[in-house]
Amino acid sequence: MSRMLASVLRETHGRLRGIVLCPAGVDLSDSRTAADVIQATRHACENTLNLLHALLASNLTHAPRLWLATRDAVAAPGSQVSGASLAPLRGLGLAIALQHPEFRCACVDLPQQLAEADLRALCDELENESGEDRLAMRAGHRYVARLARANPALTAAPLRIRDDGLYLITGGFGPLGLLFAQWLASQGARHIALVGRNATRSDASPIGG
Repeated sequence: MSRMLASVLRETHGRLRGIVLCPAGVDLSDSRTAADVIQATRHACENTLNLLHALLASNLTHAPRLWLATRDAVAAPGSQVSGASLAPLRGLGLAIALQHPEFRCACVDLPQQLAEADLRALCDELENESGEDRLAMRAGHRYVARLARANPALTAAPLRIRDDGLYLITGGFGPLGLLFAQWLASQGARHIALVGRNATRSDASPIGG
C-alpha cells in the first residue's frame, strides 16, 4: 500500500485531492460461510488501516479526503443489507473521522446492482463535496444520515420478563449494572448473571435484598 501511494503521489506531484477505497465484500444473498464474512471484514479493515498509516507516513501538506465505499451495507430504501460484511468498515470510518479529521473521512454506500444513475450520483458527490459523511445512493437518489423523531406507532411491544430465562448483564458490577439487575429481579427474573472487569465489591448487597 505504501509503494502504491508513493507512486500515485509522484504522478500527481503530491496534489492528491481524494481517495476512494472500494474494498471487496461478500454478498450475503448468496450462500456464504461465516469464515467468508469474517475474512472479507478483516481484509477490508486491514487495507483501510494500511492506507491510513501510509497517508500519515507521507506527511502530506494537504491531506486528501478519504472515501470508504461499501455495497448494500446499510439499511436504505430498497436495501436488503446483503453487504453487511462491510458494515464494520463504516464504524472504522467514523473512528478515522474523529481521530484524523484532516482526512474528512466519509462513507458512501452503493447498491449491489449498480446502475448508471448510482455512479452518476456518486461522481456528483465526489465532485461537489457537500460535507456529508454518511451517504447512500439508491437508483440515483441520494440519502444522508439524519436524526428523526420516533413514531410511537412503531414502538416495540413492552418487554416481558420471564422467570425461566437467564439474563446476562455485562458491566454488571458497576452502579448501573447492579441497578438494572435489581430492576430485573423486581420484575420476576430468577436467573441473572453479572459479568464485569472488576471483582465483586465487598459491600455489595444481594440483588433481591
